[in-house]
Amino acid sequence: MTLILGRQDVEQLLTMELTLEAVEEAFLEHGQGTTLVPDRIGLFLDEYHGVIGVMPGYMEGMKAAGVKLICHHEENPKKHNLPASAGLVVYHDPATGMPLAIMDCAYITMMRTGAATGVSVKYLARADAQAVGIVGAGAQASSQIAAISRVRDLKKVKAFDIDSAATARLLEEIADLGLETEAVDSPREACVGVDILVTCTPARTPFIRGEWIEEGMHIAAVGADMPHKSELFPGVYARGDKWVTDLINQALVTGEIAGAMAEGAIGEHALYATLGEIVAGEKPGRENETEITIFKSTGMAIQDVAVAKRVHGLAREKGAGLEVSITP
Repeated sequence: MTLILGRQDVEQLLTMELTLEAVEEAFLEHGQGTTLVPDRIGLFLDEYHGVIGVMPGYMEGMKAAGVKLICHHEENPKKHNLPASAGLVVYHDPATGMPLAIMDCAYITMMRTGAATGVSVKYLARADAQAVGIVGAGAQASSQIAAISRVRDLKKVKAFDIDSAATARLLEEIADLGLETEAVDSPREACVGVDILVTCTPARTPFIRGEWIEEGMHIAAVGADMPHKSELFPGVYARGDKWVTDLINQALVTGEIAGAMAEGAIGEHALYATLGEIVAGEKPGRENETEITIFKSTGMAIQDVAVAKRVHGLAREKGAGLEVSITP
């Protein structure tokens, strides 16, 4: 039998604390070399301004396997009144290959992407970091702040989006965290006086400049996860003391990293570490108060699978979802 879990089921079961735990464990396994993360496949549908991605992953220690199937169609909200991203995670029994669960992936993706930033902050941001600047107030933004607030004693959030209504919605969504919030008028203002900077936009051209980056800052660059996307100018990477990523082969083909390499801001071997290596203790994270650290997030299927394993376990405990017979 296969358990079917819709968006509401996943939302009711999954907390940020649980997501952070699962994602950090996924990074740990990746750093220890006990994962399989094949290259993701992208079906680029340019005439619809969309992509359908297939992302498989396996963790030997966790004994968890699965495949995420996700679409991202940028024009869905305005043209079709549909979410920009949607899809499924199929969670498998690695011993038999049988599908144990099929669940909504949009909420899992949002939560695990925020959690990945949270893990990067845990290991790379200053211990006394209290202020966050965030550029991009879309679907990913609130989970970014939620995750960071659980690994640092946050006091303030500064937010910018080209859509001021989106900024207002984000600040309303995070109101229950009890933080001082400020809507600012430009990306540059979001960089001033903050300890952590998050960018989570679909931008195709960079907008964060190196001269805006302050000493001791940690940057989580989340949005530019494809070859046609870029958020940080090469000068940001030139200023950074350590740049870290989740999956090297994915990072190297993003427009952001490719652009920084093409301009000589970073060399072919300038990557300091994967975040997994840092979590696993293979390399140290932040080593002093003045370092500028950058986490280039691209997303790994093992993050989705690690979260799906926990969602599946909780659903079984609580009797959530619908069981169906898909295979004989």
